[in-house]
Amino acid sequence: MTERYLSIPLELRWSDQDLMGHVNNAKIVTLAEEARIRFQIQVERLDAVAEPESVGGRVVARQVIDYHRPVRYGQLLEMRVGVLRVGTSSFTLRHQGVQDGRPVFTVDAVVVVVSADGSSRPLTDAERAGLEDWRWPEDAGAGTEEPRARPSATVASGAGAGTGAES
Repeated sequence: MTERYLSIPLELRWSDQDLMGHVNNAKIVTLAEEARIRFQIQVERLDAVAEPESVGGRVVARQVIDYHRPVRYGQLLEMRVGVLRVGTSSFTLRHQGVQDGRPVFTVDAVVVVVSADGSSRPLTDAERAGLEDWRWPEDAGAGTEEPRARPSATVASGAGAGTGAES
């Protein structure tokens, strides 16, 4: 098992700010969603999750956000995305926002894999192996530790994930 994350640069929009001059807490959910979609597209392109039935069959069941410091407009936001846990029919992704080399927030999201009828289904062996290859370092907490980066490629943005029930 390799411990790493995908580094995804995101540009902040002027409208992401609130009256206090920092990125609004509700926008953090949208930024995590964008990074999660890009991560999933990148993983599938690298044939880590190669089963055809898995494409598009994911819903977010739960998200937990820790805010470490204000996120500022006008500075590059690096999103680091890796896998915290792989279960039977779900996995947990860690999304860490970083500005000036310091974590500014961490989002942990439980993602459930679903079949065509919307019910949860077990991860395939190929999906499981692909996710394990992106394992977030166990010793790296949500705040300040630095896991190893995996070089990223340019990825296109995609549609967002919905909500659903964890299985």
